[in-house]
Amino acid sequence: MNATQKNQRAFIAVTMMTVLAVTVVFMVYAALLGTYPGAEVTVNEMGGTIYYNSPDVGSDWTTTISIGNGTTWYARLNVSNTPSQNVSVTWTLEENNGTAWNTVSGPSPPTTNIQLTGANTAIYVTDWGTSSGNYDWSPDTKTAGTFRVKAVING
Repeated sequence: MNATQKNQRAFIAVTMMTVLAVTVVFMVYAALLGTYPGAEVTVNEMGGTIYYNSPDVGSDWTTTISIGNGTTWYARLNVSNTPSQNVSVTWTLEENNGTAWNTVSGPSPPTTNIQLTGANTAIYVTDWGTSSGNYDWSPDTKTAGTFRVKAVING
């Protein structure tokens, strides 16, 4: 290979490296020119309150109730600011031992599967959240004590 051919090859190599470098620079600029931030996303916290009712003592739905041991009583969860999605609600009975709330063992209430729509919703302790067949907590509270129902919503 003579000197001219060597110079031509060197020129081609330098030219290719230059083209490659310019291409990389354009790719970086293209990425920078193609970045667009989206609008704000606001995430709202769902609210909820447990209500109790005992038809045996003629009470309406209320946040607290005082009844005799073994008296029929029911619970429901009123939720607000809900997402529009399918959720499951797990219900747990807890008893206060004076310093902490402990889970009461025994029969398990049904897990509620419900479609939330974004509207305020009353969810009852049934398979589908309707009031018909609401779970009676009296078999789990035959002894005197302070109890509460806890609801955990999973999406």
